Amino acid sequence: MATDFSTSAKQQVIISLLESLDIDTTSAVNLLTDIDASLDELTLAFGADSTQTIINQFASNATVPKSSETNVLSYTVPTGKTFRITGWDGWGDNDGEWFVRVDGTQVHGGRTSIAEPMSQNAFFLDYIEVQSDEVVTISVEFFRGSATQPFKAQLRGVLND
Repeated sequence: MATDFSTSAKQQVIISLLESLDIDTTSAVNLLTDIDASLDELTLAFGADSTQTIINQFASNATVPKSSETNVLSYTVPTGKTFRITGWDGWGDNDGEWFVRVDGTQVHGGRTSIAEPMSQNAFFLDYIEVQSDEVVTISVEFFRGSATQPFKAQLRGVLND
């Protein structure tokens, strides 16, 4: 394959790979252009400088009582920073109603069941922005089963200066 100077070296490798899968060069370049545009859109949404930190917090609570909303995860935004929630997950072995709160105000939620034991939530361009010193909590309330049940939660996002 001849080198095309309008694409990067990394793109050339991907084009070669796609050609080996019988995908023509024009389609491969168009696909890469679409991917680049999507990445540019995400960069505009989340920024792309060295002042960002990816946050991925996990927590569990092995003794969530029945019929009582109970925190599973808590995250405090550091002073002088903002935090963009890009997603959260909650799961356990029982039905549960999930609540995502910022300083006590519900901003999102979900529901799990025995048939669907995980609530997976991702926000790409519609992230939830949390301000300095605010507290994000993920809590759950369950209604069936024994007196206590274990639940787990994960919070994902970008911390900005």
